[in-house]
Amino acid sequence: MECRCLICRREVKVEKQNGVKQNENDRNGGSNMTFEEMDKSIGELRDNQMVQGYRLARTESNLDRLEAMVEQNAQAIEKLADGFILLQSAMKGLAERLDGLTATVDRFIRGMEHNGHHPHGGDEPGGFH
Repeated sequence: MECRCLICRREVKVEKQNGVKQNENDRNGGSNMTFEEMDKSIGELRDNQMVQGYRLARTESNLDRLEAMVEQNAQAIEKLADGFILLQSAMKGLAERLDGLTATVDRFIRGMEHNGHHPHGGDEPGGFH
């Protein structure tokens, strides 16, 4: 990745004009920047720092917002888990009551059969006479 700062851009421009590439050791030491170029470069660095500061603040704000969402989701999941446990308990109670009702109906039918009532057909209405 190529550096885009004013110093490096100026050196590349000088290299292109002169047709000579500077040695790495001479690059920073032999640079002849004017005061205006240095001031502009410092201004760009200051602007860059401000932009980075805004980005950092925005990222921190987003992080805080996401942390709050995670907490809300954790509470919602906890409520759902509690509701699921309650539903399981209710379903178990319902199944037990249904088993009890089935046993009661079976006893009732056997009692009717002992009293002389016999069903004519399995699923026909009015099976008892």
